[in-house]
Amino acid sequence: MSEQLTAEQPAGLRQIAEAATPAGEAQGGMTTQAGVSERTARSVTRPVTINVRPEVAAFARAMEHKLAANDHKEHWREMRVHQLLEMLRDEVDELVRAVADFHGGMGPHRNVLDEAADVANFAMMVADVVALKPCEIGRMEATERE
Repeated sequence: MSEQLTAEQPAGLRQIAEAATPAGEAQGGMTTQAGVSERTARSVTRPVTINVRPEVAAFARAMEHKLAANDHKEHWREMRVHQLLEMLRDEVDELVRAVADFHGGMGPHRNVLDEAADVANFAMMVADVVALKPCEIGRMEATERE
């Protein structure tokens, strides 16, 4: 049995990223009347629908909860891919510790869920930034070879 979750229709990451990006941003960005870059504006939740497994819907809700709790921080689209990858590695380490604590009877399942949602969120952020800034990946790879 599947549960309703928000997303207009399945699409490639680039299509999703482009749809979520204000027109003109790729050419240097747009600014609002207040002079705030659209790129730094918070992502906004919106109603969309797809059929997903109940486990996926519950996990997506945990991901969104974690994102909303961190809305006060710099938006991931302002970050470089290598920064996000480093943060993803740190979150994987935190997830490993949460699982070990849970199995050792020292931590609740909620800690595992929260850390798993953090890992998923950072993986999503990497995919989003790569879809929006594919040329950055080439620069990153060239720097790593040096």
